[in-house]
Amino acid sequence: MQTQHPNTPGNGGTESSTQTDLGEKARDISEEAKNTARDRALDEAEGRKHDASNIAGAGARALDSAASSLDEQGQETLAQTTSSLASSLSEFAGKLEHKNAEELLQDATRLARQNPAMFVLGGIGAGLILSRFLKASSNSQGSQH
Repeated sequence: MQTQHPNTPGNGGTESSTQTDLGEKARDISEEAKNTARDRALDEAEGRKHDASNIAGAGARALDSAASSLDEQGQETLAQTTSSLASSLSEFAGKLEHKNAEELLQDATRLARQNPAMFVLGGIGAGLILSRFLKASSNSQGSQH
């Protein structure tokens, strides 16, 4: 009785078939892991977008209050600019609340491609506003205890 070597032509290509099957399984596992990670990221983003919408809404209300104060002080131009910013921030809060995370990601990607400088400046501005809001929140919580 003669045994065939795995690489000989008479073995029916089982080693090659096994390698192909393993490669397909590895691709399937990789694709599944990628989809799972994407789904988890989108779920997390959905939870965070509500928080961000609340923060943006609070920022819009603060800017609107500042605009009213500036108007009372006779600073009409600055009041109008501040009021315009408040309106834009309020619109942004509404978009955050009504769009899903995937749509927001697509919008952000499109904005970054169309106007990268504005995207970077907007990110810096949002970071500054968020840090001020969080600092103010932690100060008010600290004074209550």
